[in-house]
Amino acid sequence: MTDIQKELQKIRGIGEVLAKRLAEAGHDTFEKIAAAGEEGLRAIKGMNPRSVAAIVAQAAELAKGRAEDRDRRVEELKAAALTCGIRWRESPARCGSALPMNWKRRRPAGWKRSSSRW
Repeated sequence: MTDIQKELQKIRGIGEVLAKRLAEAGHDTFEKIAAAGEEGLRAIKGMNPRSVAAIVAQAAELAKGRAEDRDRRVEELKAAALTCGIRWRESPARCGSALPMNWKRRRPAGWKRSSSRW
């Protein structure tokens, strides 16, 4: 069982077999399930017609929650990057984990070639 299928099983009414069929049909995220709507899901073999509306509603709710979590995380990372950028100028050792991968290419102002420290 793949991670996609495990993720889809968070929706009540979707088991292992139905999760596999949804993934094969291209409905592998909550967003895609919500966008497919009731008519799109009724075409999938093994889908209970009485639970289609509930599945679409749950998928929409989970997709909304995921988008909100993603937006919140982006804002947290932006704030951390800004804070670390200020600290990095003061003392690079404080923000060692936040240094960019190519930090040697981005030399800060005041860097001297002859010096081993900046």
